[in-house]
Amino acid sequence: MAAKLDVQEVYQDYREMFQKADCDAVAIVTPDYAHAEVAEAAANAGKNMLIEKPLATTRDDVYRIVNAVEKNQVRAMVDLHNRWSPPFNAAYESVAGGELGKIYSAYMRLNDVKWVATDMLPWAANSS
Repeated sequence: MAAKLDVQEVYQDYREMFQKADCDAVAIVTPDYAHAEVAEAAANAGKNMLIEKPLATTRDDVYRIVNAVEKNQVRAMVDLHNRWSPPFNAAYESVAGGELGKIYSAYMRLNDVKWVATDMLPWAANSS
């Protein structure tokens, strides 16, 4: 796959990649249970990071990540793609602006996967 996409560098171990000077930041999109291990290694290597939600699967792992980030003075952000989505931002503005009155409860369910893929995540609709 790397050759097909003309990827110049491939790593078998993320820790090796973290040692590269030209690696400024990393996106942690591993299975949820591995977030703490990878985030701690990234922080220890001085890398800023974007961590796919959830941050961690246990409270201890959350503290492990937070402590590593603070100790190494790097930045970390939990990725929630809907935070930047125009439909979600419009809904937020409606609620924040009082257009919908006082909200006591809300429930949302996305059933139209094609709408999500093409409008919110255009890259997800590309099968290549």
